[in-house]
Amino acid sequence: MRLPTWNKPRILYLYEQFPKYIAIPIGCFDELKGLLSHYKITPIVSDERNHGIPIDVEFIGNLKEEQAKAVKELIKEETGGLSATVQRKDGQHPIIFMNLGKIRYSVSAKKQALKRSFEHRVIVCRTAFNILDDRDHNIQELLRLFTKMLIEISKLFLML
Repeated sequence: MRLPTWNKPRILYLYEQFPKYIAIPIGCFDELKGLLSHYKITPIVSDERNHGIPIDVEFIGNLKEEQAKAVKELIKEETGGLSATVQRKDGQHPIIFMNLGKIRYSVSAKKQALKRSFEHRVIVCRTAFNILDDRDHNIQELLRLFTKMLIEISKLFLML
């Protein structure tokens, strides 16, 4: 899928410059350290993150096996991000990696589906929505047509 590039900078700057330091997204930290090391540059690292206000909470419950494995991998790192969908069809996954860092633990959806105690079913609900022509519609057109149909249906229910 090609996204429009109008009014988009050719080079994205991933840092923010402050008077005494440069801030980078945490997902870029390992790559930056590697680059600096390659050129034999020793960085001076200072953690200037806002750690927020601590709150006193405790987890009461039991983690499932896969959750426990994920937590174990997550706490090995100084920083960790958690995301359920890192591979995206819209091409935005590099931004996820930039902000959260590399994948530290991954679960196979197919293997998880085999372990689940319920079955997946599709329940078909017929509606009045219909595309009467044979031309290819893009997703925006389909959503516009579907929304129009929903508005008409809601008007009918309001009249009852």
